[in-house]
Amino acid sequence: MHLDSMKRVVTRTNVYAYAPIDETPFSLGIAIPEAYGTNRIANKIDMHTANIKSYFEEKNWKVHPDWYYCIDNPINSLYERDNNIKTPEEGITFVLDRLSQSTDSAIFVNSRLFPYENKENKVLCDKLLFESLVYDAKVTRLNTGSCDALKGAKLSDPLEKHNFTAEEIFADTHNKAVDEIFYQRAVDYYQIDANAFLFSVPFETHEVLPTYVTASKALFFGSGNKKAPAAVSGVLFNHAKFTDYFFGLTNLCSKVECEGDNCTKGLTNCYLLDNNAFIFVSQIASETGKFIGEIDSNLLKSLVEKNVYKEIEIFDYQAICIQDLNKKSLDNAFEPLKTPFSIFKNIIVWMISRIYTVAVNFMITSFESMLTNAEYYNDYDSDYETHTSGFPKDEKGKPMTPNKTKPYPCDKRFKLYERQKWQSNDPSRGTYKCEDGECEQEYFVKSIENTNLILVVVKSLCQCESKVKISPERIIYGENHDEENCAEKQHFLIKPEKPRIRPNLSCINSHPQNYNENGVEVRQEEPSEILKQFVADIKELLHSKREHVRRIAEKAEAASAEHDFDPKLVFNFFNSKKLYEANENVDTFIKKNVPYLDKIREEEANAIYRDIPVSLNHSAVHIPVNVFNEKPTVMNSIKWSEALLLTFKQNKNTDSDLYWQYFCSNDGFLRLYPAAKWRSPLYMQNPDEDTIPLDLYDCRLRKWYTKAAASPKDVVILLDRSGSMTGQRKEISRNVVVNILESLTEDDFVAILGFNNTVAKIVDCFGNRLVQANKQNIRTFRENLGEMDTNDIANFTQALRDAFDILDEARRNGEGSQCNQAIMLVTDGAPETYKEIFEEYNGPLDQFGQKRVPVRVFTYLIGKEVTDTEEVHQIACHNKGYYTHVANNAEVREQVQLYIPVMSRPIVLSKERPFIYTNVYTDVSSVTFFAYPLVEYLGTPGEYQYMFSFLIYASNIICKTGNS
Repeated sequence: MHLDSMKRVVTRTNVYAYAPIDETPFSLGIAIPEAYGTNRIANKIDMHTANIKSYFEEKNWKVHPDWYYCIDNPINSLYERDNNIKTPEEGITFVLDRLSQSTDSAIFVNSRLFPYENKENKVLCDKLLFESLVYDAKVTRLNTGSCDALKGAKLSDPLEKHNFTAEEIFADTHNKAVDEIFYQRAVDYYQIDANAFLFSVPFETHEVLPTYVTASKALFFGSGNKKAPAAVSGVLFNHAKFTDYFFGLTNLCSKVECEGDNCTKGLTNCYLLDNNAFIFVSQIASETGKFIGEIDSNLLKSLVEKNVYKEIEIFDYQAICIQDLNKKSLDNAFEPLKTPFSIFKNIIVWMISRIYTVAVNFMITSFESMLTNAEYYNDYDSDYETHTSGFPKDEKGKPMTPNKTKPYPCDKRFKLYERQKWQSNDPSRGTYKCEDGECEQEYFVKSIENTNLILVVVKSLCQCESKVKISPERIIYGENHDEENCAEKQHFLIKPEKPRIRPNLSCINSHPQNYNENGVEVRQEEPSEILKQFVADIKELLHSKREHVRRIAEKAEAASAEHDFDPKLVFNFFNSKKLYEANENVDTFIKKNVPYLDKIREEEANAIYRDIPVSLNHSAVHIPVNVFNEKPTVMNSIKWSEALLLTFKQNKNTDSDLYWQYFCSNDGFLRLYPAAKWRSPLYMQNPDEDTIPLDLYDCRLRKWYTKAAASPKDVVILLDRSGSMTGQRKEISRNVVVNILESLTEDDFVAILGFNNTVAKIVDCFGNRLVQANKQNIRTFRENLGEMDTNDIANFTQALRDAFDILDEARRNGEGSQCNQAIMLVTDGAPETYKEIFEEYNGPLDQFGQKRVPVRVFTYLIGKEVTDTEEVHQIACHNKGYYTHVANNAEVREQVQLYIPVMSRPIVLSKERPFIYTNVYTDVSSVTFFAYPLVEYLGTPGEYQYMFSFLIYASNIICKTGNS
């Protein structure tokens, strides 16, 4: 596994166990280091002694505010009993006071979720957590008196107000010691050499002076194979002084051979390298902390060949690559030359744009001069600071144009190095040649006893230029590094070719010691038992979250049923896009947003919401740009959904871990709690303060909505490429297909066929089969849609047959979603209804007389002036689908999502309430603070469909098919 920003690696053998979590789509797995992970140091502290409070007399300790150490009677919380308790530490002190007064005032239970029924009005405490806290305080009391904070395990306390948590601030300030790199490296290196100290210096140490050396040693507790890491101790010392001392020792040689040639003079280069091939000491100070491959890659290669280091290849299957949008392909470069009109048009556009740019730059520069150069008198004014552009420059010194790079997912690999265990401490001789093959270098290497360091002495007879850095490189799949190979398009993963071998460890017995005197013992636990406890805790946690969603759903259904529809209803509500914050310039905001302007006076920055100003007393509404907010159905739905505010508040008061709560209506609006100003993603923000960024957010088209609104589906999109689909129709049809793709989720499968007189695949390497609608495949579809040509006439018969064949084959072979199936027909008109084809492929019974699950057919009629509307309409209506007319690009987003309610009919009519869990949710087109996973719930009050969400990890599939 890799450590330290993917620059170090350690070989570790893990044992693992996994199990499903009932009533959820999740399975939980744990991996534990085989050598020591199953051993645990158990504290043997008597919690009922009166002196444990003395361990907490100092004020240099903290606990995390979100963990459950103790709780009081749930009906009468500690905060209601004693308003003086303001912090988690005061809550712990309160419990200690009660224990010191009466050792019988607390009940210690073994469950972190406290299922114990508290009838005696005592404090309930988690036995394991509280014992660990007391033991940490005991063993560190004598050594931390001058420390600002006790940095131990990441602790916390439930004795807190439900509306307060400082999770991020606390975690950033008080790191867990076991998560520190020095701790992990020392514990792992103990398995290689139990007597060794681990030495390290920061990377690129020449950039930070003075440099300090960290020397750490893991302390294991126990005997024989029953050992557990108890602590890591160490020291810091000055690197410069150590270096001087080291090179001073190399000058002590009095032999004749040493004269004129040692580590500080002559042709000899001396290095101390650590166990990951980073330079610990070098004659050149700037080389300290660098990877030895950056200095001499041939030396590194030779050390690997001599088995001093082992080369380990690490794969990153969640990497991000950057596409330079300024670099155009050769085909695109010659695109303007295809027609004379294109040449003429581009010349005119270029000339106009240049004139416009010069004029605008002149006006902006003049205006900036008046504002920023008010104190400027002449060219020799020494107090004047020139105004510089905010755009960064590239390596050639040219200003970088914003929004000209695009990130995309890819796979990467990189090589790391780990020192191998030597069987002998004798120096070893080696040679290597430089890249030119003419000069041969000689070196000696020796292990430094009881350290992770090796000494390398090189007779430098010539200068080798070859260098290599630890940097990831993109994996190009396919033969001959063909970037367009099908394997890459489907994001296939490869397996490491080299197995990771556990080091040949020798048994190191500890010296005799009476361990019980220290109040601890080493216990061996089974991973399966640890897993069982984790599964039970997580199951209970997820169940509590689902209860919040259930309350929102029931309240929404009741409010909808009780509301009387008013076609003339108009009222004021908090529009999240029209809110302004207390620190904003009101006059500037009014210019943008008149006549709608709201201010929530209680809105203030909140640490829970990443310091975004929110109001916990209100909810706000987001309405897409393509939805008229005064439409009667929208106004009535917004009105009755105001009743959800009380439920939102109750959920928040019950569970302080809840962040955002949502309600998305099929009318298009999103109700958001707590209320906050709608923020556009950073990449959309326009530097022009007088222009509002275009907000295309529509909750009905988000993955979490479509996943909850319909079961998984197989979709074949038929795109008309006949000669009539040119110009604007071609562009509209492409946008329709793109929006359909964006509405799909990872649970769906899709294929796209373009047809004129023949039927062709949009992406050749996908073939005539369904592929998963993941981001990689959708991106590939989008890229290839731009290459679509239109000509000839449309052969609907063959296109429909091919679409049905793809769906039928997927169902028979157990491929795809094995749930609902649909055909999306995008065309500017059909000459007939093709009744015979639909009776053959989509009738109630198949060719074997078995009942057939129908394929829904959705039709999108493209263009304003179309004639064959009736046939396209009948194709959809006779096949349980939906007909939509898309006249222009402005209608695309609104019209495309109309298929979702039709696909959800089986779920609605089944009267079931499936909880749908999404994947980790980090969609960049959402609110900037929306980088959280979501879980949704679908209610069914008549004609309405409701989406509710809260913040947890998720992925689940519930299939409902039907003839409705």
